[in-house]
Amino acid sequence: MRIGELSRATGKSVAALRYYEEIALIVALDRTQAGYRDYAPDVAERVHFIIQAQEHGFTLREIKAVLSLAERGQVPCSSVALAARRKVERLEKQIVQLQDRRAVLIEAVRLWESGLLGEAPFCPLLGASKPNQGSELEMGKTVEIFIAGCPLCDEAVKTVQAVACPNCDVKVYDLREGCATNECRDLAARYGVQQVPTAVVDGQNAACCQAEGINEANLRALGIGVA
Repeated sequence: MRIGELSRATGKSVAALRYYEEIALIVALDRTQAGYRDYAPDVAERVHFIIQAQEHGFTLREIKAVLSLAERGQVPCSSVALAARRKVERLEKQIVQLQDRRAVLIEAVRLWESGLLGEAPFCPLLGASKPNQGSELEMGKTVEIFIAGCPLCDEAVKTVQAVACPNCDVKVYDLREGCATNECRDLAARYGVQQVPTAVVDGQNAACCQAEGINEANLRALGIGVA
């Protein structure tokens, strides 16, 4: 099976399949006399597994570890279950945060519609809080960091992780890996990422971190961590 046939059979782009081969997720049996990659028929099933695992939130690194265990004759399900449990815990945490944010916004709208809030230079809507709970500003934020192996990338990730509060959700997208498999290209385009490292906080491109770099002062100014 040539790479074009494998692409049509799985729905993955040729570029993604080449990247899978580059990181040893799939292996070509050989090359034809014309130099084309030749894959065994069961590679399509392997690619479908990779696609499904990614849809369930597993990274390529995690998927590779699972496949490596299977190739060594070991049963990987216990490792998969452990990773899945951690992902469930993370999702549940995010769900709680989203529910809290929703409640804050609903309360803000209710206060405005009730006439209890007046006009002000700084809109008091954003100061509204959920009943019996703190301000929205105290809630964890979602921080997405886009890197690509640049000299400042690793340092930027360490800075964000050090400053971020326990309730913050920090996600790192390596454009060298993710974009080749269509994992982060859409996000980077949506946020207008034009350089690395770039930080996106709650879906908003942090312009200050582009101009001055990702540093502790800028992160705290964006509400990440405790001031």
